[in-house]
Amino acid sequence: MTEETKTPVEPSAPAHHHDELAEIKQLVEKHGKPVVTIILIVMIAAVSFQLYTSRKAARAQNASDQLSAAQSIPDIEAVLENYSNTPVVPQALIALAKRYFDNANYEIAFTKYEAFISNHPDDRMLPTAQLGRIYCIEARNNEAALQEAADAYATFAQANPDGYLAPQALFGQGRCLEQLGQLDEARAIYEDFIAKQANSAWSMQAEDLLNQVTRRIEKAQRKAGTPAARSVLKLAAPAEEATATATAL
Repeated sequence: MTEETKTPVEPSAPAHHHDELAEIKQLVEKHGKPVVTIILIVMIAAVSFQLYTSRKAARAQNASDQLSAAQSIPDIEAVLENYSNTPVVPQALIALAKRYFDNANYEIAFTKYEAFISNHPDDRMLPTAQLGRIYCIEARNNEAALQEAADAYATFAQANPDGYLAPQALFGQGRCLEQLGQLDEARAIYEDFIAKQANSAWSMQAEDLLNQVTRRIEKAQRKAGTPAARSVLKLAAPAEEATATATAL
């Protein structure tokens, strides 16, 4: 018989496959249909869980894609409405609050940040929401609000000393103090930041802020007259009078 006319030999099944089939056969022979039913139930449950997990992941990815493509407040609100049970909700809520803030809708932004803080206290973006809330308070731009914001910025910076938002909180505190006319206190904040974080990426901005507030302080001193300047004027007055008298004589 030639090589071409040989009857092909079917490959044998792996030994472990035979072992599994044998075990299942023994179980069926020993326990009957109940065991088969249980096995089927377990298999159906496993497949159902896999399908559920796959659909959940696909839905989460779709929500993320929709948020990335969002161009307006209605777009973001639609993501929150249509994907309310997905992990994208905290990120969408932060994006919505920021969009309202950027549009000068400070009170609505405030409520969105408040909602985030209440509903997602363990989320990694909690500091972002807390700082955003303080920005909204500052934006009210009255004396009481500025003082409240200054205190809140200070509290935030103390609670998050090593956080990436701490410099923004300190500069926010300084900004509020400047608006309240507390220029020396603001200058102290910038000086302290530079002294402690001279190599920080924020140090250049801190130096710019320090220079600005220093110029404001010097301008205010020139306008009002410092105690030292007033003393010099008082000492100079008698000499000027004496000179005038001598000239007249």
